[in-house]
Amino acid sequence: MNINIWLPLLCIVALAMFNVPIWLALLGGALPYFLILQPTLPVQIAVQRVVAVTETSSYLAIPFFITAGAIMNYAGISSRLLDLADGLVGHLTGGLGHVNILLSVLMGGVSGSAAADASMEAKILVPEMLKRGYDEEFSAAITIASSLITPFSKASISQRVRLDVISSSFHAVSLSAVCFQRAWLLPRCSTSSLTVFN
Repeated sequence: MNINIWLPLLCIVALAMFNVPIWLALLGGALPYFLILQPTLPVQIAVQRVVAVTETSSYLAIPFFITAGAIMNYAGISSRLLDLADGLVGHLTGGLGHVNILLSVLMGGVSGSAAADASMEAKILVPEMLKRGYDEEFSAAITIASSLITPFSKASISQRVRLDVISSSFHAVSLSAVCFQRAWLLPRCSTSSLTVFN
């Protein structure tokens, strides 16, 4: 194996073992390359390479998605979306299971993060499901499964990064996300209503 690969990798693993934050471990893994393996390389090139990665709009969207999700939770928009989803599908058999899935679809298009979606639903919807008699295991399982819809929504963080990496058109990636979402969502809705009353 080439020293250009294993020395930075070894530094990243060593720093991670000492509980250094991952961004510092990655930066620490790049330093041996620029300082030891390529000492003639100007420092400006190293700084330029680090900064150039953050200049794409796909990566700049990540903190904005996270901020939008936090604002939605604190402003009460999430609870209003919950009321909307409850009004649309709450009357069906296994209503809160349907509401959970529909809320993931609605929130996923706005927050763009599966982790943010799951944490919001666990905080808002799971206690309501427990109050209405749903099992704790079922509530957690449907929340986790429905939050997996978010990475495949058109406006998710992963779709933006994937779009940037493969240099494909936005419409092609959006169409693939919509097709997957519909194919995944419809069977889950019918399964949630069957599971509740079996």
